[in-house]
Amino acid sequence: MTNLHAPYLDFSCIFSLCRASLCRYVVTTNTLEQDIGIENLNQVIERIRARIVASEGRLEIKMEPKVVSQRDEADLQAMIKRIEEENEEVDGDAPEDA
Repeated sequence: MTNLHAPYLDFSCIFSLCRASLCRYVVTTNTLEQDIGIENLNQVIERIRARIVASEGRLEIKMEPKVVSQRDEADLQAMIKRIEEENEEVDGDAPEDA
Protein backbone atom coordinates (compact mmCIF):
# COMPACT_ATOMS: atom_id res chain seq x y z
CA MET A 1 0.00 0.00 0.00
CA THR A 2 1.30 3.42 -0.92
CA ASN A 3 0.28 6.58 0.90
CA LEU A 4 -0.06 9.71 -1.17
CA HIS A 5 -0.09 13.05 0.65
CA ALA A 6 -2.02 15.60 -1.35
CA PRO A 7 -1.34 19.11 -0.02
CA TYR A 8 -2.14 20.57 -3.46
CA LEU A 9 -5.83 19.77 -2.97
CA ASP A 10 -8.37 21.98 -1.19
CA PHE A 11 -8.45 19.71 1.86
CA SER A 12 -5.22 18.00 2.86
CA CYS A 13 -5.82 14.23 3.01
CA ILE A 14 -3.77 11.08 3.03
CA PHE A 15 -4.68 8.83 0.12
CA SER A 16 -3.89 5.13 0.05
CA LEU A 17 -3.21 3.38 -3.22
CA CYS A 18 -3.61 -0.35 -2.80
CA ARG A 19 -2.73 -2.86 -5.52
CA ALA A 20 -5.66 -5.29 -5.60
CA SER A 21 -4.25 -7.36 -8.47
CA LEU A 22 -1.84 -7.07 -11.35
CA CYS A 23 -3.77 -4.28 -13.06
CA ARG A 24 -6.29 -3.24 -10.38
CA TYR A 25 -5.75 -0.56 -7.81
CA VAL A 26 -7.95 0.90 -5.09
CA VAL A 27 -7.59 4.52 -3.96
CA THR A 28 -8.96 5.34 -0.51
CA THR A 29 -8.95 8.15 2.01
CA ASN A 30 -10.47 8.80 5.43
CA THR A 31 -12.05 12.14 6.21
CA LEU A 32 -14.92 13.63 8.16
CA GLU A 33 -15.66 15.98 5.25
CA GLN A 34 -17.43 13.53 2.91
CA ASP A 35 -18.09 15.88 -0.03
CA ILE A 36 -14.56 17.24 0.05
CA GLY A 37 -13.13 13.72 0.35
CA ILE A 38 -15.00 12.56 -2.76
CA GLU A 39 -14.00 15.69 -4.68
CA ASN A 40 -10.35 15.15 -3.71
CA LEU A 41 -10.49 11.47 -4.70
CA ASN A 42 -11.80 12.52 -8.11
CA GLN A 43 -8.91 14.99 -8.46
CA VAL A 44 -6.37 12.32 -7.48
CA ILE A 45 -7.88 9.87 -9.98
CA GLU A 46 -7.66 12.49 -12.74
CA ARG A 47 -3.99 13.12 -11.93
CA ILE A 48 -3.34 9.36 -12.04
CA ARG A 49 -5.25 9.14 -15.36
CA ALA A 50 -3.16 11.96 -16.85
CA ARG A 51 0.09 10.17 -15.94
CA ILE A 52 -1.15 6.86 -17.35
CA VAL A 53 -2.43 8.42 -20.60
CA ALA A 54 0.84 10.34 -21.00
CA SER A 55 2.56 6.92 -20.97
CA GLU A 56 0.16 5.70 -23.67
CA GLY A 57 -1.85 3.62 -21.22
CA ARG A 58 -5.49 3.72 -20.24
CA LEU A 59 -7.39 3.88 -16.99
CA GLU A 60 -10.78 2.27 -16.49
CA ILE A 61 -12.80 3.22 -13.42
CA LYS A 62 -14.66 0.20 -12.04
CA MET A 63 -16.34 2.10 -9.20
CA GLU A 64 -16.72 5.86 -8.78
CA PRO A 65 -15.62 7.36 -5.43
CA LYS A 66 -18.28 7.06 -2.76
CA VAL A 67 -18.76 7.24 0.99
CA VAL A 68 -18.60 3.81 2.58
CA SER A 69 -19.46 2.36 5.96
CA GLN A 70 -17.26 0.05 8.01
CA ARG A 71 -19.24 -2.86 6.55
CA ASP A 72 -18.50 -1.66 3.01
CA GLU A 73 -14.82 -1.36 3.94
CA ALA A 74 -14.78 -4.93 5.27
CA ASP A 75 -16.45 -6.12 2.05
CA LEU A 76 -13.82 -4.26 -0.01
CA GLN A 77 -10.98 -5.85 1.95
CA ALA A 78 -12.57 -9.29 1.45
CA MET A 79 -12.84 -8.63 -2.31
CA ILE A 80 -9.19 -7.54 -2.50
CA LYS A 81 -8.12 -10.68 -0.64
CA ARG A 82 -10.23 -12.88 -2.96
CA ILE A 83 -8.69 -11.24 -6.05
CA GLU A 84 -5.19 -11.71 -4.63
CA GLU A 85 -5.90 -15.38 -3.97
CA GLU A 86 -7.29 -15.85 -7.50
CA ASN A 87 -4.12 -14.31 -8.94
CA GLU A 88 -1.73 -16.50 -6.96
CA GLU A 89 0.13 -19.01 -9.07
CA VAL A 90 -1.08 -22.57 -8.86
CA ASP A 91 0.64 -25.78 -9.90
CA GLY A 92 0.63 -26.03 -13.66
CA ASP A 93 0.63 -22.26 -14.31
CA ALA A 94 4.35 -22.12 -15.05
CA PRO A 95 5.56 -23.01 -18.55
CA GLU A 96 6.77 -26.56 -18.77
CA ASP A 97 10.49 -27.23 -19.17
CA ALA A 98 11.41 -28.43 -22.64
